Formats: sequence, C-alpha cells, structure tokens
Amino acid sequence: MGKARDSMPALYTGNKILSSDIEGAGLLTIGNTFYVKRTADTDYSDFFDKYNYVNSDGKNSVHSTLQSAIDACVNWRGDRIITGRGTFVVTTPVLFNKQGITVQTGFDVSGEDSGERFCINADATANIAAAIISEPCTIIGLGFDSANSAGGTVTSSAAGSGFDGGNYCRFINCRFTNWGHAQEAVTLNYNDYVKFENCSFDGTINGEAGSANVFDSGLNITQGHYINVIDCTFRGCTYAITHGTPNPADADHSNKSLCYKGNKILDGKFVNWNTTATYTETSGLVADNWFGVATGTGVYSEAVATTQGNCTALRFAGNHYSE
Repeated sequence: MGKARDSMPALYTGNKILSSDIEGAGLLTIGNTFYVKRTADTDYSDFFDKYNYVNSDGKNSVHSTLQSAIDACVNWRGDRIITGRGTFVVTTPVLFNKQGITVQTGFDVSGEDSGERFCINADATANIAAAIISEPCTIIGLGFDSANSAGGTVTSSAAGSGFDGGNYCRFINCRFTNWGHAQEAVTLNYNDYVKFENCSFDGTINGEAGSANVFDSGLNITQGHYINVIDCTFRGCTYAITHGTPNPADADHSNKSLCYKGNKILDGKFVNWNTTATYTETSGLVADNWFGVATGTGVYSEAVATTQGNCTALRFAGNHYSE
C-alpha cells in the first residue's frame, strides 16, 4: 500500500477534498470522518469549501456543533470527529451517545495544555453538566467546563446522578475545569473499563491558589471495575478521587481492579476510600503517585494501614510523599 499522500493528493495540495478521494484511497476503512468548526470563525467558509463532502450516508462532513457531528455518526463503525479551535458554550449537555466513536482536537496538545484548544463550556446560568457520556468512546484533548452544583462536569445525567452505560471509555489529554461550584469533575456510577490518561482536573479558576471554586472530587466513583487513572494532575480538589456508597450496599459492589498510577496531587487529598461502610473487597494497585504532603490522613481519608486492614486486596507501592 502506498503512502496516504500518493493516494489522496487533495489532502496535500490544498485542493477541495472529495468523497472519492477518501473512498478510493485504498486505505483501511475506519468509518467516516467529521469535522467541527464554528460558523463565527473568519475562516469558516474556506474551511467548509475545502473539507466538506457528502459521505455515503448522505451527510455533510463539516458541522458547526459537536452534537451535530456526533448525531451524524453510526454505532460501531469507527467514526472519528476532529474538532477545530474554540470554546463552545452549551445550554444543554453534549450527548456522547454513539458507540465506538473517537472525538479529538485537531491540535497536538498534552499536559497542562490539555483541553485548551477545544472546550465545551456549560452556560453558567444553566446549572448543567457540560457532557453526558453514556456509550463507549474515546475522547482526546477536549476541555470540559461547568458550574453544575447538582453534580459533575462530565456525568450521565443533567442531575449529576452518574455516568451510567459509559463502559469502555477512554479520556486522553483532557481537562476538566470548575467555573462555579461543580461538585465533581467526573461522576462514575456502575462503570467498567474506564481510563483517564494524562488528564488535568482543575477545581480552581485558572489554577489560582486559594480559589473557592474547588471540586469536592476530581472523580466520584460510586462503583467501578477496572478503573485506570494514569499520569493525571489534580489541582483544587478536596479529594482527587472519592469512592461513593454503592447501592445495593454489599461487598460485591465494591470498586475492584483499580489502578491509580503516576498521578500528581498538587493540593488536597488523594483518595476518600469510604471503607467505613465495609466494602472490603475493594482491590487494585496504588503506585508511583506524587503528593505534596506527608503520608497518612494527609493523603487519604484514613491511614494506609487502616485501609489495607479493611481491603486486603488493595496494594500500595512506591508512592512519593513530602520531604
């Protein structure tokens, strides 16, 4: 198979991209590609003229809102949405309700720049989550802002009741920011196989020290199995992660097979284990995380020895505490 530039010259010469360029490229089929661009942008007309084509479903490839692009996707086809630069203010949550899609920014950003190029900003007066994610998907480089006092910035309902159905989700280089007093950045409620990688949870306005707009929790996990939080940064969170109270309240509904590794907690505490409710089957690995405070109740809701006594299958290894 030749290089993409040989098969799809329109992509490299500045010419308009046609559906025949993609369908006849001889490349592996991975679903349709959609683009999101604000109509208010001065270059919108040029962008639309170059990148828009009508795909095999009879739908345009360029959309002015992320919701419209998601609605154009088909479950499990492997559709991809590429977003342009800008902040999109929404008065209803964006619904990530198509299975197997990938949504990513068109810019290569990571670390503290995560989510700074394309951001979903929930209207401050609407008291809503910025997004409701109910189906398996991959989200790369998006920002989510909310002042949802009823629950999470990213959740499964406008009331903040959780993240139902969003199993097999992956967040990479995303940023979750609190512009009011959202209770949590992300609320997980009975979810499996969810991964956060190199994400930023920022409970303060622009990272300002002493801001009152802190997250109660970066992640609030009512119940989850195979939850991975890897190389993330937490700032302005009372707790980076809180384990809520499962319902029904029995050991089988504990959080299991967790992996919290390589995270940086700049202030606040790391995990509220909620083991007082005897969810003794919580299991997993807490390793190589970095804290600015001493070990013990300064990092967790209780001493490590207490947690390990309650949850014998929960391991701690190689964490770094203040000097």
